[in-house]
This record gives sequence, C-alpha cells and structure tokens, in this order.
Amino acid sequence: MAALSTFRDTKSVTLGSTTLKLGTGVIAYAGGLVCTDTATGYGVAGQVKTGLVARGIARSTVDNSAGQAGDKSVAVEEGRFWLDIYGSDPVTQANVDQPVFIYDDHTIAATDGNAARSVAGVLRAVDAARGALVEVSCANQTAMAAEIAAREALEANLADQDTLAGVLTGKSVANTANAAVIGGLEVVHRIAIADAATADTDVVLTHKTMVTDVLVIKTAGNGGSGDTIQVKNGSTAITDAISININDKVMARAASIDDAQQTIAAGGTLKVTCTKAAAANVACIVIVRGLRVA
Repeated sequence: MAALSTFRDTKSVTLGSTTLKLGTGVIAYAGGLVCTDTATGYGVAGQVKTGLVARGIARSTVDNSAGQAGDKSVAVEEGRFWLDIYGSDPVTQANVDQPVFIYDDHTIAATDGNAARSVAGVLRAVDAARGALVEVSCANQTAMAAEIAAREALEANLADQDTLAGVLTGKSVANTANAAVIGGLEVVHRIAIADAATADTDVVLTHKTMVTDVLVIKTAGNGGSGDTIQVKNGSTAITDAISININDKVMARAASIDDAQQTIAAGGTLKVTCTKAAAANVACIVIVRGLRVA
C-alpha cells in the first residue's frame, strides 16, 4: 500500500491526546499514524523503520515539508483505531491481543519484517470490512518493546547454543555438582589418531572437565607390542598406558584413572599421547568421557 497523500477518515475510540513536534520535511496527514523517531526525538509518519514509538493518530493535517525539525507540531490522539492490513503480511484472528507492526501511516503488518518494522500497538480485533482495530498508546510501547527485545535476545541465545540448527553440543551443558539430586550430562571428546610415530594430540578445553572414562577403538591394522594410548592433564598422566596391541575393530579401555589429575581446568590441555613402539599400525579413535564441573 502507498502512504497517505490526503486526509483519511480513521475510525477510533480515543484514550487521550498529546502534541508532537514534527521532524524535518515531515507531513502528518489527518487520520495517519504518527510516531516519535527515537533517533531524533521528533515526530514522523508511520513507516517501515526501526526505532519508532507509535504515538497515535493525527486529527489534522500538518505540513512541515518545508520546515526544520520542531517548526510545526501536530495534535495526536491515543486510542483504538481501525487501520488497514498489509496484504503480504496480514494479521488474522490469531494475532488478537498480540503486538502488530507498522507498515506505513495507515497500515499494519503481523510481523516485524525480519526486525525491520517498529511496533504499532496491540491488535484488539479484526474485521473484514473495517480492517484491524489497533490499540495505540505511548504508555504500553515501552513495555512491548522490552518484551520483544527479550524474545529476540532469547532467540539469539538459542541460536548461539546451536539448538535452532538442530545440533546440540556440549556448549550448554551445566556443571554437575557433587551429590546432585537431578544429575548432569556427560561431555564427550573424540580424538582420531592416525598411524604415525609417537606423538601427542592436544585439545585445549573451554570448560573445566572431570575425565571419567577413556575408550579406544582400533580403526586400521593391528597394533604391536608396546603400542599404547595414554590420556593426560597437560603433561601429567590421568590414565594408565592403555595397550593397543589389539586387532582392527577391537576396543580397549582405561584400567585406572588418577583422581588427583582427572579434573582439567578451563583453558587446560587434554593431551592424548600415542606411543608407537613397534612396526605396526597405531590408528585408532580415542573417546574421552567426562563431566562439566565448577
């Protein structure tokens, strides 16, 4: 829809009135939605723009198109007004008592247009002939804006935790307290070891983690005598040296865990030392299981 270019007979139930100074080059048409632009503090016609606070409907046309900011003021009324519905993003009965958004100075939309539109007010009714009955009041704009901001922050936080993408990682796992009545979730680190000479593989942990189990899965060829995997906290051993003198596809597990070393600090190094002592294949996958702790 096009913005107003003349008077519109906007039906309403008014709640109060105020006067708003208009910005540079602004025309407020009688019957049109007028807002405060928080970037300047001056009045503008309703439009697709963020940072607008809907103030009400102009009851007379005021032309400040040739003036500077504040040269002219318009009287606006707060209340419930029948506004037009944007056909490409229409409100329905399901939107009643929910915030709706400004499309232009006489039209509202159901959504914020991917964070491009400001709140117009609260939808109170929908009528096929009259359009949308919107309650426009400066008093409720701040609360609605805060609620919408909180919802957007929650959505952003969920996206940051990878849950919206359908991928749950250890990023959101809470610490597991001693004797916790609810319990906690495990975190798992997978370290692939290629067939190569004796070497260390370091993983710098972002969170403090207590290692609770280590499983080794042989992935290629057969190991040889003296071939081992050992998990360490930095340079200090957590597990015993796990023999991988085993055949392909066979699993081996840590036989012991040093409780004095099993907790790796945030920023600490989970080190996997693979020792190749024979002319055999040491390729394997090391699965380190643990608990996030405080």
